[in-house]
Amino acid sequence: MNCLVRAKRRLQAFFTISPVGFLIGLPIFVAALGTSTADAAGGATIVRAVTSYFGKESAGEAAEWVTKKGGREMAEKLSQKAASEGGEATVERVAGLAGKYGPDAVRGLDNVATLRPVLGAIDELPASQIGPALSRLAAGVPGKELGEAVTRFGSGALRAELKHPGVGVRFANSLGDDGIVLAQKLTTDQAIAIGRHVDDIAKLPAVQRGAVLEMMSTQTDRFVSFIGSFVKANPGVTLFTAASTGIILANKDAILGGDEIVFDADGNPTIVSKSGLLERASSRLTTEVGERFVSPTLRVALALAATIIAIYSGIKLHGMWKRQQA
Repeated sequence: MNCLVRAKRRLQAFFTISPVGFLIGLPIFVAALGTSTADAAGGATIVRAVTSYFGKESAGEAAEWVTKKGGREMAEKLSQKAASEGGEATVERVAGLAGKYGPDAVRGLDNVATLRPVLGAIDELPASQIGPALSRLAAGVPGKELGEAVTRFGSGALRAELKHPGVGVRFANSLGDDGIVLAQKLTTDQAIAIGRHVDDIAKLPAVQRGAVLEMMSTQTDRFVSFIGSFVKANPGVTLFTAASTGIILANKDAILGGDEIVFDADGNPTIVSKSGLLERASSRLTTEVGERFVSPTLRVALALAATIIAIYSGIKLHGMWKRQQA
């Protein structure tokens, strides 16, 4: 209806110009009217699909979505985008998803810049993942970012995000296909720990980046433990710089075995071996034992020895005094 009103206004505007202008503009008006009518028809198709999703029991909820939540306008806009990318077949494909998954399908598909690659990626998902995927695509700005990742990397980006919500898309956007493959191997806790560093890893030279990804993939548990210890000991410090990554790769067996990377006063990274850690720990233990146990015992012994010496000296002095008196 809104489209027809707009078309009527266009027609009235054409009649207000000169006859020559009217004759020139009439074909343009007819084409615009056809487009507007097609958009309205496609939008109506999508609206009917969403209404069927709600069913008779939720007719009031369906009407609220159409009239109060902008459903009709969104459906018309989505219909126009679908028609421009793939014609009536794409409009029907969108309507089919709207009929199965409701408003999330409309919001999710309206939220992406380009429909065709996203629809192709959705077709590659198991049926059980399509609804959650549309919900993630519908999530405002994060949904737009996910749509961009899907356009670039296909269904793998959707799978990574579904496995690690809020994190998987970062692996795709920062590390591309390699990040998607890595994300599929990780638990969500591991993905969260590594996800804090993917932007820094992406900035590394290609050779270093590939070697780090290999370490993450083949020795995941030990690597996650290492970066967790590093972050705890060095809050706010970037781990994956070219310098520190060079040290990590040159000493990867030692580092994954428990060695630490520390920074000198100038911020230069160095490695501290596990034996050095043990020596420092032993030194600290010896000092603590000395302070807690040896020192008090030694103080008591010295005090006792001083007392004995004083008594002995007093006896000797007393004997000498008596002999002198005699």
